Amino acid sequence: MAGITALVAGGLLLWQNWDTVKAKADEVWFAIGEIVAMAVENVKSYFVGIGEWFGGMWESVKTAISTKIDEIKQAFWRWLAGMPAPPL
Repeated sequence: MAGITALVAGGLLLWQNWDTVKAKADEVWFAIGEIVAMAVENVKSYFVGIGEWFGGMWESVKTAISTKIDEIKQAFWRWLAGMPAPPL
């Protein structure tokens, strides 16, 4: 019986102070939204940084591979130019 009385009393207090409760709930909800938005922005900026880092790394890898391929082609053409001409 005491539990039911306490539940009814709590409901009555909630009803009587609903404007205060609602205002506080709105403040809390707004603060949670701001925190989540900041967290999302931090995560996004982190991944943008990683993307830029990998992008820079990929450009370095492409340049290194391209340079090596050019060196191999030049060495091949030098070797080919040093070959004697076939007899006619």
